[in-house]
Amino acid sequence: MKSLILIFSISLLSSTSFGNSFSNPNESSCNKKTAVIFDVDDTLVDTNYRTLDILQKAGRDLKIDQLIELEYPRVDFFCSVTVKNTGINDAILLENLCGHFDPDPNKNTLTQSIWGREFYSNPKKLHFDHVMAGAPEFVNRVLEETGAQIIYLTGRNEELLRQGTEEELGYYGFPGFGKSSSKCAKLVMKPKSFLSDDASFKKLIIAKLQQQGILILAAFDDSASNANALRELLPMNVPVIRPNRNVADSSRNKSGIEQITNYYFNAWVDPVSGVREVKSNENQLTNIIQQAVQVVPQLKGPASE
Repeated sequence: MKSLILIFSISLLSSTSFGNSFSNPNESSCNKKTAVIFDVDDTLVDTNYRTLDILQKAGRDLKIDQLIELEYPRVDFFCSVTVKNTGINDAILLENLCGHFDPDPNKNTLTQSIWGREFYSNPKKLHFDHVMAGAPEFVNRVLEETGAQIIYLTGRNEELLRQGTEEELGYYGFPGFGKSSSKCAKLVMKPKSFLSDDASFKKLIIAKLQQQGILILAAFDDSASNANALRELLPMNVPVIRPNRNVADSSRNKSGIEQITNYYFNAWVDPVSGVREVKSNENQLTNIIQQAVQVVPQLKGPASE
């Protein structure tokens, strides 16, 4: 019970919607030949609140009580799992609400579903996102301590969500946007014309960065498929970190992927007792930064280009 109380207390203090913002530290120059990669959705911001709003509205529109009464703890990364958590199992309704992923773009119905049309395309829904606990402070710390540029690499729609994404990152105090004047961060988004999945898009961008002689020092991505793709592309001495609500569950990960819950603590469910535990991950995050710096042993400090 104490673990649960601690989780919710830290979340309330450190995970917030557009109602609060974080200040930026003084920003230094950076080495543009090195980079640390961060995904955005569910790596820097919690999108479950966005899904919650979309499905509650769908419930009101379709007069489905289970969706109207949906609460945050039952929201999952996957829309279909969330809907099933409410007791809805009708295949036709599930497809209408959530669609399904298929590697063939002609068969992939995620973005055509009630949830997908809002989640992937409506910039107003970004205001329901909550910042991941400790994320802005950690990204600024990475910039300061590694001297590398920050690259936000996201599968969000370039044409529809760029302005909203820049405003969101700036509002929460992530370097490169809002009040930040740093030129050491940039946002790379998936163009609408790119029809393949996010993992294919991110592999393409990483390959291009490597062709340009940019050395990746670390990569953070919550998606198992994306993290696995990054692990395949990057040398084993480069940390690949996957944010995951339950760090004890690594069943979908390739070897060599670390997990965190957020940038303050790790949480997991004890497989025997079923009790949810929580522990500070400050030392783990410090070690990740140290590993990133050691990817370039000659890097003494920030070097502007």
